[in-house]
Formats: sequence, C-alpha cells, structure tokens
Amino acid sequence: MEIRNGIMRRTRRGFTLIELVVVVAIVGVLISIIAPNLIGSKDGASAQLMLKTSQTLAQNWSLINQACGTSSAVSGSVLPAATKTVSDVLFSGNANVAATYSTCYAQSKVMALAEVSQPGASAGTYNVAGYAVTLSGGGSSALQVQYAAVPDALVLLMAQKYNPSLASLAASDATAPVLQYGTATAGARTVTILRPI
Repeated sequence: MEIRNGIMRRTRRGFTLIELVVVVAIVGVLISIIAPNLIGSKDGASAQLMLKTSQTLAQNWSLINQACGTSSAVSGSVLPAATKTVSDVLFSGNANVAATYSTCYAQSKVMALAEVSQPGASAGTYNVAGYAVTLSGGGSSALQVQYAAVPDALVLLMAQKYNPSLASLAASDATAPVLQYGTATAGARTVTILRPI
C-alpha cells in the first residue's frame, strides 16, 4: 500500500516468475495423479455399459416373449418381421416386429435400446460401446450376448465384476457361469455374457 495525498491506495502486483513456475509444477503433479484415473474411467464406463446392456437385453427379451406367448429361443424366433432379426427388435423396436405380434410387443412396455447402440456394418447388426453384439441361446438356456474384439483390459474389468480377486485373465474361459471369453488375438477377445431368461 502506498499513501498519496493523504489517501491510502493499493498497489497492484502481478505474479513473479517463481510463483508461476511453482503453480505450473503443482498443476503438473495433479494432472499426473488424476489423468490415469480419468483414462481408466472410460474403460470402466464401457465395461459397465456392456454388462448392463446384456442384462437389459435378457430382461426385455423375456418380457416380450411373455407378453406374446412365444418361445424366447433366439434362433427361429417368430417375433421379428421378415428380413429382420431379434437384434433389430431389441435395439430398434416395434417397427421390426412381425405385424402379428405388434400389439403384444406394445403391451410388454419394452423400450428399444437405440440409445445405447449404434448400427453395425451390415443390416441387423449393432454395436454397444463400439463392439459388435451378437445374440444367441434363449429358450431353455440362457440368452448369450456376445461382444466381438474386446480389448483384454476391458475384458478384465468385466470379469472382475464377478470375480473381484481376479488379477489377470486366463488364456480363455469357456466354463464361467456368467462371463466367458475366448483366446486373445492381437490383444482382444470375444466375450460372452450369459443371462437367464
């Protein structure tokens, strides 16, 4: 502060070079601590989305088949319209349901999963979190939701949901009751999630 003409005035002072260097160093340290957690959170979010989507697909498929009185077997299902698939019914909704079953589909109150999926490379295929989804099974067995070419790090996160003590993936696992995975090819695997209907 300085006094001029009997009035106290504040003098403004900027940061010194040393103060700026210290602030930049502190910000750098914080970023180095936080950045790995932020990067990992994307994988964690993708893993959760894939697991949650598989659960919702099984619930929706069960509800639709209960409302329509049809078999929940994916292969040979009578619910999709001509040239459509069970994936079209579940991901894109009523427009893909055979006319005979349109009313019971609406009564099931199932919402299409269009918001969590993107159209795949060909008609009737869909991607969730960027990974192609294939449906099979149903009927007297569990619905099998299969994701293709999932990176090992993501597979591990998904597997740890059911086995928290798992530190690394086996060569493959075709016997686990909920999440199975194949052999790695270029650091990615096919993952199958089994959901009871």
